[in-house]
Amino acid sequence: MKYLIIISTITLALIFSAYSVNGQEITENKKAAWTQFKAEEGTEWEVRWNKHGEAPRSLFAGKSVRFQGTPEAIARQFLAKHKELFSFENDLKTLKYRETKSRKGTSTVILDQVYKGLPVYGAEYRVHILSDGSINLVTGHYYPNISLSKSTSISEIEASTIAVEHLAEESNALESSNEELVVFVKDEHTFHLSYKFDVHSNNKRIFWNVFVDAKSGEVLKANNLNVGMGGAEPPNLQRKLSPKFNGNQKENANKASLATGLGNVFATHPGLNSNLTSGYLWNLNSPTKLNGTYLKVGYFDDQFKDIGASYYFNYSETDDELDEVMAYHHSENFRRNYISNIDSDVANQMPKTVINVRAGSCSAFYYPGPKKITLGTNGYVDNDNCNKASREDKVIMHEYMHAVTHKLNGSLVNISSDTERALIEGLADYFPGSYTDRPELGDYMFANHDSDYRGRREMDDPDYDVFGDIEYDVNGDFEEVYIVGEFFSSILWDIRSDASNSDDIDEVIFYSIETVNNDPDFLDFRNVMIAKDQAMNSGANWKMIQNRFADKGVGMHAPLDVDITGPSSITSGVNATWTASSSDGQSPLQYEWKKIPFGGGSGTVVGTGSSYTGTNTSDFYIQATITDSRTHEGYLKNYITVTGGGCQPGFPCKPIAPGTEQPESFSLEQNYPNPFNPSTEITYALPEAAEVVLKVYNIMGQEVATLINNNMSAGFHSITFDANTLPSGVYIARMDAVGQSGTTFTKELKMQLIK
Repeated sequence: MKYLIIISTITLALIFSAYSVNGQEITENKKAAWTQFKAEEGTEWEVRWNKHGEAPRSLFAGKSVRFQGTPEAIARQFLAKHKELFSFENDLKTLKYRETKSRKGTSTVILDQVYKGLPVYGAEYRVHILSDGSINLVTGHYYPNISLSKSTSISEIEASTIAVEHLAEESNALESSNEELVVFVKDEHTFHLSYKFDVHSNNKRIFWNVFVDAKSGEVLKANNLNVGMGGAEPPNLQRKLSPKFNGNQKENANKASLATGLGNVFATHPGLNSNLTSGYLWNLNSPTKLNGTYLKVGYFDDQFKDIGASYYFNYSETDDELDEVMAYHHSENFRRNYISNIDSDVANQMPKTVINVRAGSCSAFYYPGPKKITLGTNGYVDNDNCNKASREDKVIMHEYMHAVTHKLNGSLVNISSDTERALIEGLADYFPGSYTDRPELGDYMFANHDSDYRGRREMDDPDYDVFGDIEYDVNGDFEEVYIVGEFFSSILWDIRSDASNSDDIDEVIFYSIETVNNDPDFLDFRNVMIAKDQAMNSGANWKMIQNRFADKGVGMHAPLDVDITGPSSITSGVNATWTASSSDGQSPLQYEWKKIPFGGGSGTVVGTGSSYTGTNTSDFYIQATITDSRTHEGYLKNYITVTGGGCQPGFPCKPIAPGTEQPESFSLEQNYPNPFNPSTEITYALPEAAEVVLKVYNIMGQEVATLINNNMSAGFHSITFDANTLPSGVYIARMDAVGQSGTTFTKELKMQLIK
């Protein structure tokens, strides 16, 4: 069955170029700024431009030089250094500091865009800083060409009335709050002075952001902020309840466990195991109510009854109170035993969430305004629509995961697009699935519907396997984004399945929620995951992450791993053979060999087989490029030293260091050879005697060698860095010198070890 999916903001071809956006060429100034950026920060960086090519939407896959200072100072230094690339003003006055979030030795600095003192709604940059002061990700939205008057034509009261009347059909008891004058961005290129209102019902179950043009009174947009599982909003039903006990309660609980209750629960749901078992009810504050440190559970309209005795809450499957016990147990179990294992600080700082179990609703929702979850119940007997949401463990966890997402990244609560809503739904599908190791969600709640029903999610068998196959209709029903959410969660599930350690992937995805920018799409989230994997796992999974997204039509595949076997040193005029291979390329493979002069240049194609045999009279690079059957490509370039030969045109000899003459300034020269295996020479110059510290770091900023830590005389010096025990990769040499005159010098250079 094919669906018409309402993703008006999703671009079906999520593949991008550094020099074009939506078919538009990037300006020459931006090309020059990007070239300069890579020259200063490293060629491994990638850029994704915003819709109109005016500023980067994300910079990722690289690692900058290191900066010093507070996280905010580091972020501003980096952005100011590359202000031409971002189209910033000189003093960065359009960026207002919001906050810094620090986790696992990394920091994310969030800077909001302002225009004439007004917030630009949804515009922000998030700068991800590693423990050594370097940066490996910038992501967000920035609009450099805003031109707008701050004068209004209608008052806040008039705009508030318009906002409430616009949603009058949703409820007859609405009110607005939190008025704010903002710059509203439409289609990334049209700007409106707008009033922003939070519009909600009296019980705050209906919750919207509404934007009203401050000049014309037009409603520019209304965002429904509620998220959840299928179905429609329920009627206003209530039940009168009285405690029921099945005779198994103990009147006197052990004092040592007063804060932990017990109650009967389904360990999963009745469709998998219909037997009730005893479940813990942690962190209770009351012996008779399901009211705890992190949760408060009751019936519709916040009826919190006494349903327990001495911390015991044992009911049978025919009792309505069992739904409350299920809601408390599975939410708190998910927080305490899963979220806490990922990050105990997040779990322990979760705000108190209210859960209402109610009748007559085939749905489950999270309401960010009051931080409330509602779980639909249709009575004990199955009907034609659905079973009780409160009897399926993963549905309960799904809604609680929305609360966790809200805690991690409040920007994601202000849902700006159906793409963002789908992404949030996919995340809430993924984590309960990972915790339980069950890829299907809603299989009990919607057991009476086939697997294509929007409330049933199958991460291992989604309705769509390729993003480009998803059709969309901007006039459709927004709830169809659940299908796209299933598609997104299926990518995450594939990544988890391919990882050598699924716990590492859970952490990468979890912390990516906190770091990802406002109104993200799937590529934004992928880029953040790559940056987080670099920070947390030394990039062990980044290619796999990129490839699993690309397999489903989101972005491009990572370059192939290419290896060259053969000598690293040859004798002039004597033939040698090199062989190329790829561990992740799919046959048949195509090969291209190039011989490139040491001094640079594009080189000459010298072969097209899996091996190349040849010679040279001076040092050169041998490069192998492999393309596989999927048109995935990768290359590797090895440095080859030549002995017994002279210099020849196009292949210059190794530069000779100066003799005994006195250098005029401090310098740190590029290592030679580079790339190298396993050793390389680093040359530096001191115009005066100085204290010198020369250290080498890996790409994660971890120190791997101290080459010099001593007083050195003036002159030219060189030292050998032996990386025999280190793995292949990029390394950074950093020199800090303080001359006898007090002059200071600091410089870093990148070196590539290829084994």
